[in-house]
Amino acid sequence: MRNPSAYAGIYLQDPNAVEPIFVGMEADGSLGYFAAMYARADSEITSLEDMEGHSLAYADPNSASGYLIPRFELRQAGIDDSQYFSRTGFGGGHEQATIAVLNGQYDAGVTWVSGQGEPSEGFSRGNLRRMVDNGLLDMNDLRVIWMSNLIPNGPVVLRTDMPQEAKDIVISYLETQVDADPDCYREISFGEGQGWARVDHSFFEGIVEMRREELQGSR
Repeated sequence: MRNPSAYAGIYLQDPNAVEPIFVGMEADGSLGYFAAMYARADSEITSLEDMEGHSLAYADPNSASGYLIPRFELRQAGIDDSQYFSRTGFGGGHEQATIAVLNGQYDAGVTWVSGQGEPSEGFSRGNLRRMVDNGLLDMNDLRVIWMSNLIPNGPVVLRTDMPQEAKDIVISYLETQVDADPDCYREISFGEGQGWARVDHSFFEGIVEMRREELQGSR
């Protein structure tokens, strides 16, 4: 299961249906990523508090890091984005929103970053790093002014009603897969990484709460 929001949806329907056992560990050692709000470095905006009365570009309405998570965490902090910011809009994607901020169309934007590595290089991975690597961004032109809580990678889950012996076999295999069966690991992990990290439901409680709020709001 590559999407933590999908796990949250299943859990809210039936908390006993499946149990998460692993998440993929990225090459940089991270188990997820972060939403990051950024502004132009030559602006006077250095924090979320400074953003009151300024414009914000979300990346995409379907993006966890570029819209859903930051908007949820702002609400949790008591911030109504329709009132707090002078206006909000969608940039049409992470890269496009960043360019819109650089061009002065918005005062700040939201994107995703690993939270690992050097911020001055756009972190170890994420939209900012990709733009730096592609020659589209100099991090001297931006500053990160706010970061979300960790957005977890999607979990490997098992049916809760599986026999314990079968669960133990799967867990034992995945715990050592990156070393014992590297070819298979690369195939199912969609690239390079450091293996699988053990987790349980508590690792996804923030995502579950977000989905719960979404469901309540749609009723």
